[in-house]
Amino acid sequence: VQAAGSDDKSLLQIAEVASRENTEISIDAAQRSINVKSSPEAQLILAKGLFSMWLVSPDTQAKKDLLTASEHAARNALASSKRPTQEMYYTLGDTLANEEAYTEAQRVYRLAIAADGDQSDQYMRANIFRGLIKCSDGVKNFSEAEQWFQKLVSSGKVNSWDWGAEAERLYAQNKFSETSAAYRAAAESGGPYNDWCL
Repeated sequence: VQAAGSDDKSLLQIAEVASRENTEISIDAAQRSINVKSSPEAQLILAKGLFSMWLVSPDTQAKKDLLTASEHAARNALASSKRPTQEMYYTLGDTLANEEAYTEAQRVYRLAIAADGDQSDQYMRANIFRGLIKCSDGVKNFSEAEQWFQKLVSSGKVNSWDWGAEAERLYAQNKFSETSAAYRAAAESGGPYNDWCL
């Protein structure tokens, strides 16, 4: 990072490579690049790096500050981009969802779905559906959560964790027959054997 000096493009390249190996270096390089010349790409890398740090940080005020900083960087990425990408919207939506700003997160996730059309990353689209399920569940709109879950199932990317979470939502609504079926699907998707039990 030091060797790159004030070359914003070199710093951005370091940040991108380091994002797959060393989050702290990625954050440092991205921030240095932004300090020289802000770009949507650097802001996005910074937002994702800060979010990754938030995920593994102990539950303190510093952890909350990481999520706030991630949101700020994600907003900057979107605001400075001439053509915001699905990943930019997804990153902001995910941050907002984890801040429990569910209504705004839902709006941003929907923009993420629309952003890249047929060129959409199918794994990211599945994660967007997961985010929308979380938001709908967070505002107690269980019917909407079920609609998004069915879209996730249709995507072919549903896994045992998704089925387990679906079972918990159904159980909370006293839908015991559907709950049992969801636990069965979780077990059949590679979940633990006790997913069968209810």
